[in-house]
Amino acid sequence: MMENQYLSWKQDLTLNPLSDNIYELFVGENKYYINGTAAQIIRLYDGTRTQDEIMSTLSNLYKERQQVIQEKVLPFVDTLCQEYQLELNHSDCENKVMIHVEEQKKVYPHVASIELTEACNLRCKHCYGSFGESEARRYMKLEIAKKLLDDLNALGVVTIELTGGDITVYPFLQEIIEYALTLDFTTIALLTNGVLLSQKIIDLVLQNKERFLVQIDLHGLSDEYLEWFTGVPNTLDRIQNNIKILAEHQVKMRVSTIVTKKNYQDISKIAEWVHQAGGRIFGISPVINLGRAKMNEDLLLTVDEMHQVNEQLEIVNQKYPNFISIVVESRRENTLNCGCLTSHVVISARGNVKICTMDSMSYFNSVIGNVFENSIRTIFDKNMQYVSAFSKLKAPDDTLPQCKDCSNLAFCNKCILRGLISAKKNPLQCAWYQEVVTDVIKQQIQIE
Repeated sequence: MMENQYLSWKQDLTLNPLSDNIYELFVGENKYYINGTAAQIIRLYDGTRTQDEIMSTLSNLYKERQQVIQEKVLPFVDTLCQEYQLELNHSDCENKVMIHVEEQKKVYPHVASIELTEACNLRCKHCYGSFGESEARRYMKLEIAKKLLDDLNALGVVTIELTGGDITVYPFLQEIIEYALTLDFTTIALLTNGVLLSQKIIDLVLQNKERFLVQIDLHGLSDEYLEWFTGVPNTLDRIQNNIKILAEHQVKMRVSTIVTKKNYQDISKIAEWVHQAGGRIFGISPVINLGRAKMNEDLLLTVDEMHQVNEQLEIVNQKYPNFISIVVESRRENTLNCGCLTSHVVISARGNVKICTMDSMSYFNSVIGNVFENSIRTIFDKNMQYVSAFSKLKAPDDTLPQCKDCSNLAFCNKCILRGLISAKKNPLQCAWYQEVVTDVIKQQIQIE
């Protein structure tokens, strides 16, 4: 290279900052990840400087002798050219070449779920975690929960979900709800089994009902079934009474049912009761083969049984249009994934930021930070490359050639978490993991 010649890249280059120190480098259709220093060096080769001027600029910037800078930078540039198929133009005159730099796009969530407590008054058979068990009694201190709400509010979150465990056994539930009402959240969602929902909390909701959405579980219409499913007797009257009160006062409410082998034939009856009680949204979800439900034949539906459920739902939907919300991933159309971690963040009672509500944090290294130690903004900024990769990750489904003939598709379908859990069993045999999941995610979760 002639030191008095102006240097520029022959290829069109685009730099996309993912965080303060991580960039995507696009060379044609190829994408590479580089650090901030590498991006800075690349941008200097824009046809307006000679080699000597580039070294002088870096010498001033890093406060090192130009000879030292040159000994470091020239081998690095050679490596760039070899590994990323780049070439340099040499010109006797200055000729500026544009290197495109995208605005940094930070991905922050607009929905946040806070698991206020691990404690629960029920022991539901389908539970994905260990909520309510003797070792799961941790809850979030009130001042920490308030600080977290402040941080989420400043981040631009519009919907807060307060969940558990079950929120009704959280010792500061009234205080934290009252504090959330002082902030800018458009919607405050309370997710509960409804058994211990107190009059004080109901009154608080009624006084501010335009701000609230309440989800209450109703898994059956007999105490016998509910005791079998939840492990606690005599809960039906309390649940139904709370549903009626909220419906009577026109609180936005969603009544949720988990479908099992022992109640799937009663789904239309449950839906009918909810509608007659004044409920306007009824949601169902089949049991997922995780947590307490794993390999439980009393819970997991066959394809034929799920078909019978769908037939019931069609009849109900014809009678009450737009009444039923079906929480089945396969209904999610034209999206890469459910928005886990990116548009929707979940924070455990121990402060851990995890992939989604179903993530028990026991499958692999899914935690990206702890809000007891850092602000939620700091956690997202530090993990922006990982979060951005999640936002672009296509969940397993039958539209992917890597998945369409896979025997595990029924388990993984439309769910990144379950896809990764399945891949962990044999990463080398999972084409979705090998070909679709990016290295950024693989390096974090470390399942191989």
